[in-house]
Amino acid sequence: AMVLLRSLTERGLVNCRGIVTNLCPASDRARLARGTLDVLGLDKIPVAVGTDGGSDKHTDNFSDTASAYMPQTLDEASSQSGSELLLHIYQTAPVTGIRLLLISSIKDAAKFMQEHEEIFVEKTKDVTIMGGVKPFETEFDDDTLLEPD
Repeated sequence: AMVLLRSLTERGLVNCRGIVTNLCPASDRARLARGTLDVLGLDKIPVAVGTDGGSDKHTDNFSDTASAYMPQTLDEASSQSGSELLLHIYQTAPVTGIRLLLISSIKDAAKFMQEHEEIFVEKTKDVTIMGGVKPFETEFDDDTLLEPD
């Protein structure tokens, strides 16, 4: 996702205002995101630590291979909470100027929307949610229908 972000940013097609990492361990995922963005030349994009995403099943399966470019600790700007970063982004964005892309848990966005509904409605242009699918059990033999997970 971040390599694609780099390409789209370079072409002037997107202006990423920030990244909120979530799922356990969210702080390590923030370090991974910060290091990856830095390597890609996207060091101006702020990164913040989000929630556990509602799951305690996720683990750090990346530090062994990414430790060479992951910072040991987060700088002060990256240690802000995901909700703080989202609020800052929304407060400084033009009306209907935010396209929110959710590629993991939607917990942080849902929490932000509940706590800041007025500004969310005012400033959000659209929300894109990436998700997987799981087989939809039907009475049919081929089970061709899919149910979002």
